[in-house]
This record gives sequence, structure tokens and C-alpha cells, in this order.
Amino acid sequence: MRFLLALVFDSQNLTLDQYFQLARGNKTQFAIEMTKWFDTNYHYLVPEFHKETQFKANPEHYVTQIREAKALGYQVKPTIVGPLTFLWLGKEKGAAFNRFDLLAKLVPVYVEIFKCVSCRRCRIYSN
Repeated sequence: MRFLLALVFDSQNLTLDQYFQLARGNKTQFAIEMTKWFDTNYHYLVPEFHKETQFKANPEHYVTQIREAKALGYQVKPTIVGPLTFLWLGKEKGAAFNRFDLLAKLVPVYVEIFKCVSCRRCRIYSN
């Protein structure tokens, strides 16, 4: 689920402690809402979108993780939820707007990620 966070937060630069603070909260910030992943016992941090939300890709982070796993002998099948699913799983915050209006900003980020991953011969799957 780090991919979901990465599109909303600069999660690649978060320390492990900061990452857990998103889930648990701290003295200065409430915890981000968590919910079940499609009727499983797994949970994810619900992305929060504002009308001005900007998305940013950092595909190198994922390519590195894929390569590290392969180097350790693991067979990997990286999977990313599609942009509509990502927006559907999140929620609007702040001024009233429709989170699906962010799709035009989000699709180019997905394209960038897929191009980068495919250029490095790492196959990635999306729903």
C-alpha cells in the first residue's frame, strides 16, 4: 500500500517512524483513517484528497524494490491499483469537490510509472 501513500505523500522520503505515525498519529497530528482492504483482514491508510492535490511519481523507488527482491531470488509480480480504484479508495477533504476530477492529474503519473518500470524490464500489473 506504500504506492497509494506515495501518490499523496512523499512517502519514499519518510522514515519508518514517520510512516507509522501516519497510521498511529502523534501529539501534533491525528492518525490517518484506516479501513479494511475489500473485506479482508488487511487494512490500508485511506488517501485524503484536496481540490488542489498534486500527484508525483517516484518510480525509481519501486524499480529498486523490485530489483532487490529479484536479486534475493524472489519471483515478483508487482501490482498497482488503477487510478480510478485509487481515487475510489480515498476521500475528499476541505472544500467540496469530486475526487474523480483529479483523474486528469493522476493519469500522467501512472503513465510515467509504467514507462519507467517497462524501460527497466520490470513487468507491472494494474487492475
